[in-house]
Amino acid sequence: MDTFLQLQFNIDLKFGVDFAKGKQAIYKTNFNNKNWKQVIAYYKGIPAGTLDLIISDTTVEIDNFVVLEHFQRRGIGTHMQKYVMEQFPNHVVILVAEGGGTAREMYIKQNYKCVGYQYEMLKIMDDF
Repeated sequence: MDTFLQLQFNIDLKFGVDFAKGKQAIYKTNFNNKNWKQVIAYYKGIPAGTLDLIISDTTVEIDNFVVLEHFQRRGIGTHMQKYVMEQFPNHVVILVAEGGGTAREMYIKQNYKCVGYQYEMLKIMDDF
C-alpha cells in the first residue's frame, strides 16, 4: 500500500500538491472497498504503472490507468490490461479513454470498441 500511495502521489502532483494530498485519503478509503481493487505494475522491480478497478457483478472498469512516461512503449500497459481480463473473464471490461492521441489508438488495436464520446471544455476567466 505504501508503494501504491507514493506512486499515486507522484503521479497526482501534476495537478498540484493539495490535489495529490487529497487523493491519498480517497485511495486509502478505496483500498477497503470490496468493489475496488488497486493494481500496481513493476518493471524490473521498479513501480512503473498503476490502475484502479471498479468491480460490479457484470463489469469491471479500468480507472486511473497510468504507465509512467519513461516506462511507456514496453508493453506494460498491455500486460496490465491482460491481467484485468484474466482476473475477470466473465465481466465486460470498460475503459474510458481520452478523446485523442495514441492511447486511444492503442486501445482500438487491443480490440476495445468505442461505444460513445463525451466532449469536455474548460474556459478560464481572468480575475478582473
